[in-house]
Amino acid sequence: MDKNFHYDEKHIGYLFAYCGVMAAFIQGGAIGRLVKKVGEERLIFSSLLVVAVSLAMIPYTGGLAALLVALALFSAGSGINRAPTMGLISLNSPPEEQGATFGVAQSAGTLARCIGPVLATFLYSIRTHCRILCQPELAIVASVLCLGVPLPR
Repeated sequence: MDKNFHYDEKHIGYLFAYCGVMAAFIQGGAIGRLVKKVGEERLIFSSLLVVAVSLAMIPYTGGLAALLVALALFSAGSGINRAPTMGLISLNSPPEEQGATFGVAQSAGTLARCIGPVLATFLYSIRTHCRILCQPELAIVASVLCLGVPLPR
């Protein structure tokens, strides 16, 4: 951020707050209607594609307006993703194993949040755009994998 926009920690904090507010609006207002209208599987797939598009846009934003659009898409996609993902985990887990299943899912998310920054820093050290250009592909792979999740009948 400092190289392209000359933002300091304060301004980057504003961008994080913007992302949080955008995700909160999605999770607080639209997610229930979207799940009912579209269904968990398609919603997860679509949200991950939105995340992929937004991640592909971020390195090429030339100004604040374009960056805010890309971050809004990212926030919407990631905000939409969490609830239906947890819903599918719940629907695919026997009632007596739901606590353990949610625990494993939360642990996997925590592990990803620990490994992700380390891997991103390594990729960034190799080539500045490598870290960002690998992220959309990972989101696309995740979206395709979610299509294979069996839905309970």
